[in-house]
Formats: sequence, structure tokens, C-alpha cells
Amino acid sequence: MKITAHGDSHIGRIRQANEDYFLHEKVRDDEHLFIVADGMGGHQAGDVASRLGTQSFASSYKRLRKQGKPILEAMNQSLRRANAAILRKAQLDPRKKGMGTTFSGAVVDGDRLHVIHVGDSRIYLIRNGAVRRLTTDQTFVAKMVEDGRITEEEARDHPQKNILYMSLGARDHFTPEIIADIELKEGDILVMCSDGLNTHVRDDVIRAYAEAYYPTEAVDGLIRRANDSGGVDNITVQVVRLGAIGDLDNTVALYTPRKKRRFPYLCAGGALLLAIVAMVLWFGGGESPTASSPVPEEARPPAPAEFILRLEPVNLAVEAGNLLRADPRHLVHCAHGRVWLFGGDRYLMADLDDSGDLEEVALARGARLVPNSSNQRMILRRENSRRPRYTIARQDDEQPLLEIQSDDSVDTIDQLARRVSIAGLQPPVVPVFINRLMFIFFDTSHFFMVENPMLREEPLRLRKCHLVGGELSGVYSLKVVPPRLILLIYGEQDRQLRICDFVSGEEPAVREIPFVFFRRPLGLEYMSEGKIVAYFPDGAILLNERGESLGVASAPSESDSSLVRVVTPPAGIQRLGITEKGGLVRIRVE
Repeated sequence: MKITAHGDSHIGRIRQANEDYFLHEKVRDDEHLFIVADGMGGHQAGDVASRLGTQSFASSYKRLRKQGKPILEAMNQSLRRANAAILRKAQLDPRKKGMGTTFSGAVVDGDRLHVIHVGDSRIYLIRNGAVRRLTTDQTFVAKMVEDGRITEEEARDHPQKNILYMSLGARDHFTPEIIADIELKEGDILVMCSDGLNTHVRDDVIRAYAEAYYPTEAVDGLIRRANDSGGVDNITVQVVRLGAIGDLDNTVALYTPRKKRRFPYLCAGGALLLAIVAMVLWFGGGESPTASSPVPEEARPPAPAEFILRLEPVNLAVEAGNLLRADPRHLVHCAHGRVWLFGGDRYLMADLDDSGDLEEVALARGARLVPNSSNQRMILRRENSRRPRYTIARQDDEQPLLEIQSDDSVDTIDQLARRVSIAGLQPPVVPVFINRLMFIFFDTSHFFMVENPMLREEPLRLRKCHLVGGELSGVYSLKVVPPRLILLIYGEQDRQLRICDFVSGEEPAVREIPFVFFRRPLGLEYMSEGKIVAYFPDGAILLNERGESLGVASAPSESDSSLVRVVTPPAGIQRLGITEKGGLVRIRVE
């Protein structure tokens, strides 16, 4: 079976040194050895442990195979010799005491796969659109998940998630995980990685990259993806494709010498393959090309560019500034040069260009101002009734423009009374935005849009977007792009970004943006041409709707410029942020 493989290692964005190591060597005509190791020890030479363990294993394994040892016996003996080599090195050099490494080794022997594993690096098998994790994370936190003591979600952010209970260099006696004699099929893909990848990139995203691109591009894209999401650790990835895959211009020729951590790679054949198989487009975006089509350039992950965030200080009235310093969440809306701040039972409206201008709006208990683009005083009130019922009216007008109430069974609209009854509406109802054509609000499980709330001569219509994965505990953003209304929702539970597209007269369509965030964004913004900006305390990421990273930006380096909140208006481009010290800034994206 033909093999095409590529691997690479990146230091990431935080670490000062790369302690990962990887290797691919051809042992015999149909036998190939792949290794990924993630060293531990920092100043105690984790990079020495990963390199020494890998090279010791490879040397021993090739020698034992030449002597006729069976594959599994050769793998087991070689791993123990690698462990002994690390322990011996640490004993001879006190500066390296405590060093160790994970080790994930795979031998592809014809159509059979054999795996030996210690630690929390990973090996995946991808087949027919499904991804299967072959190895076990040998960490105390993974054991707690296995025992049912914590959930997968709790494990993701557990402070001890990287503490191993088994590694090379820790002790003389250990029991590696061995998986023998897995049958491989034409079209299978192996992905091997250090935890610097899977910390940031979800399994299904790893599968999507590996399936959609040649190994070289898949590896580069995955490393870039991990760095875009934080890059908190070294990142090492190997992608191995089994069987013919078409045009191989981008793969590396067999036995081409590489420097340092890059070992010989395999190209399945010296000549250009003439038959080009159908490729899967980026995360299912569009139709797959036919067998005779080249891989379209637009299907390849674009290289991220740099863009700039500029933070321009705004001088607010003293009372408004004090309110923001007390709690950045008091900033709720901005429109036409004015900001809305909510505190207790009152709203403050402050002019961005006049530090002395401040207007107070007192409200009854439980009432809310409804954000709008013209700074009108639109009030949402909860009425005293048996079931949840809300009215919207201008502050100086007792006649409601619209009524919203809960219903036990079905959604109904009374056009004459301008009343919308919603099945299962659950308080609290939170207003997001209103204008003549739409009123947007949410409860505990849905976002809703009521069309024509202020046009009495036009019929009311209800659209709703069901929330999946607890998005209301996360971040959301609204943008009016006539005739569309774009809702971006980041789910706190699954760290998934979704886009809900409201189009007048149609049911909203909800799509996942296949980009995994390592950190919770402070804010989201839908921009022109389908671009999305996710804001973080120290910068921003620019994406498209296919989840491809188009650019990254860093905030200014001043110590007081780190952002803690970002507000983007539904209409217009004036976005505001609050810094750690409570200062209000305009955010410009260039």
C-alpha cells in the first residue's frame, strides 16, 4: 500500500524552546516507523529526553527487526531501552534530573498497524469521514473522566490536565499501551500529534484538515490553527495517508535529507500521478470537485495576514467612568455617538464626544431600555400576569407597540392586538435590538425576531433560532446587513461559534463555524464580505464563514491597554472596548 506522509514541529507562541521531537523512517519496503514525542522538564532538558527517546527507540527497533524479531517484541524491547537511555542520561547529568517524555510510536507494515504509547500525545485513525482516537491520554485528569468523577468539559480546563501518570524517564518499570494488528484500508489517514495540537483543535477539525488536504498542507494548516487559538505549547503533527491520493507535487520525496527534527519523508511514487481523485472541500463548503478536477486554490487554507487594532481613549463624564470601572458589564450599547450604561434601576446615556454630557433614564423595577440605532427610549416592561407577558412602548407613550407573552402549546400572532404568543417562552426575556423592521430578543433557549414591530400597517411575523450547547452562557453579537440579520453565538460549553442567518420571510438557518477557540472571546463582530472578528484581551482573530483564519492582530503593548469587554453595535461600525483600568476606548480595525 502506498504511503504519503508529512510532519512538522512548531515552538508555539508561549514556550521559549521546542521540546517536541518526531521521526519517520522506512524500515523495509512495506514497513514504516512514525514517532511523536513531547519532552518534559523545561530547563531540565525535555528536548533532550524527547530526542534521545526517539532516536534510541528507532535505532534499537531497526536493529532488532534486522535480527528477525517480531514487530511487537521489537517495539516493546526498544521502548524499554529508550526509557533506560533517558534514565541513564539523567543520572550522569544532574542538570537533567527529572526529564522525561511522552512517546507515541506507530509501525505501518503493509496493511497492518501496530502502536506503542506512553503519555498524552495522540494517534488518530481517520476512515470514511469518521475519526477514532487510538491512544489513551495517560493523565490523572483523563483517569478522572474515565471513572466518571468529572466531565470531558471540566477536564478541558482542569488545572492538572497535563500531569501524567506514565511517561518515559519517570521510573524503571512501566506498562506501555500496545495496540496490535489493526487492519488498514485504502484511503485511511493517520494523524499523530503532541498535545499542543489537540489542546486547541477539536478531533473533528483535525479530521476535516486531514481529509481535505494533502499531508503537507494539512500539517501546516493544523499548526497554524493551533497557533491562532493560543499556541500555548509546542505543536507537532504528522499526517500519513494510505493509498493513492492524486497530484503529489506538494509532498516530500523519499529520503530527502532534513535538518534537526525533520526526518526523511515518503512520496508514493516518483512521477506525477495522472489519476486525480475527488477531494473534499474545506469543511464541506461547496461541492467536491470531480475526479478530473485539480484541487481548487480557494479550497486551500489561506495564510493569515497581520491587521491592526487601534485603541483610542474616550473621555466620559465622571459618573459614567466610575460606573465602568466598577463593572465593565454596565456598558450595554452604543449608537450614533452615545453609549448606554445600565446600573441598578437606571440607565445613563453619555456622549462620546462631550465628556460633560450625561442623561439619566430612571426605570421601574424590571423594566429595560431596548437598544436601538436612533437612541430612542424604547422600554420593555414585564407586566403583572399569570403567565410571562411583556410590552414594548416608547417611554412617553402608554400605548404598547408590541406585546410578547408565553403560551403553553403553540406560537400564535394576534395582528389586531399586536400580540405574539410564544410556546414555552421562559423568562427572563432580554432585549437585544429594535428598529422599524425587527425586534430581537432571547430567553433561556432561543433567539427570536419579530418582524415589523413598529409598522402597524404591516403584519407581524415570528422567527426563532434554537440555541444548542448553552450559548447564552457565552458571547453573542448582532449585525444588521439588509436584507439579512446576522447573529453570531459563541457557546461556552462546547466552545463552538455558530452563525444564525435571519432573512425576512424565511426561517433562520443555523451553521457552525468550524473554528475552535482556546479562549473565550470578549466580543464578536460580523463584518463585510462574510468576515468575522473575534476580540480577545490581547488582540483579535479575523475569520471567514468557513472557519479559515485570515489574519491576526495584537493590541497595543501598553500595560493598561488589555481589554476586558468589547461591545459592537448591530448597525454601524463604531465598536467600543473597556480596558483593565476601566478606561473606555474606540476600537479601530485596519
